[in-house]
Amino acid sequence: MRARARKKMKVEMAKTEKRRTVAFALLMIAGLILILVGSVLAYTAIVRQRSFPSHSDFNEEPQQPVNGISMTADYWSFEPSTITVKKGETVRLVITSVSNMMPMMPLMFPDHGIDIEEYDIDYTLPMGETVTIEFVADKIGEFHFHCSVYCGIGHEDMHGELIVEE
Repeated sequence: MRARARKKMKVEMAKTEKRRTVAFALLMIAGLILILVGSVLAYTAIVRQRSFPSHSDFNEEPQQPVNGISMTADYWSFEPSTITVKKGETVRLVITSVSNMMPMMPLMFPDHGIDIEEYDIDYTLPMGETVTIEFVADKIGEFHFHCSVYCGIGHEDMHGELIVEE
């Protein structure tokens, strides 16, 4: 009888040890996943804080005075949505992306963008950051611009117009 009880106890202890080993392994896997996710989030935060050169950093000083225009990219519009400049002016757009600050939204659609196809401009506007874009307005006309990064349900309404006059 005692031998049977000892054998049963050994079997139970082996099962308990196996459960502990499996639980420990699962805990270690969960910890590694948390470390991996944390590392990715930290890397993303570091990359967003980095200052990347704009096209203007590689150009010589402009010959013409610079027409500086401050803009915001917000739910789901640019302000101002119409920009009027003179042909030949060096235009400096200083755009701050201020939207997507609502809880949960930054994880879904964190950024905006701006695309002015006729001037070969296509920039990402990271949430909470200011981006400077400089170009020479060398074509007369009305040029459509729009958000080039999907930013949620109102994305298709996020557009404006660049008017270059003589």
